[in-house]
Amino acid sequence: MKLAENRRFIRYDCNDDLVVYDENNPKDYDYCVSLNYSSGGMYVRANTSFDPGKKYVIKLLNRNSNNQILQGTEQKAYIRWFKPLKLEQSTGIKGSFDYGFEYI
Repeated sequence: MKLAENRRFIRYDCNDDLVVYDENNPKDYDYCVSLNYSSGGMYVRANTSFDPGKKYVIKLLNRNSNNQILQGTEQKAYIRWFKPLKLEQSTGIKGSFDYGFEYI
């Protein structure tokens, strides 16, 4: 559990598998990983470039997750912030992004 002085919500560390999709196109989804969550939003790492301004749906895939916010549900959210990640030297993976989703 983390609560920084400028945070509105308590954050919980996690490593959960998710699918994220545009709310208007549920058949076009992307797999992502949640790095932490709170009652206000979620920090997600993805190999996909999502569009700020669109509304997305986040669905938790791990049935054994400790995430009490998304357990068995889908949550609508929008992108509050994002940043591209640098090329990881050990794996050579590029094109990854970190996203801050805020629940709607």
